[in-house]
Amino acid sequence: MVVDCLARIITSTYLLGRRLGLSFARVDLKMEQNLRSSIAADHEIEEWYGDLSALSAYLEAKKR
Repeated sequence: MVVDCLARIITSTYLLGRRLGLSFARVDLKMEQNLRSSIAADHEIEEWYGDLSALSAYLEAKKR
């Protein structure tokens, strides 16, 4: 149930971006930029759990 809700939130976010004139690729690119920026700034969630690096690595692996 949680996975379904999270997937719907992510889908809705992409669709909202498209309605606002943004491509899916542009949303992806900005998310990746935000991840890199937060990692470089030693964001708390990165320091405590390494989640930002894990998500960044996951997204990079999907590209291959």
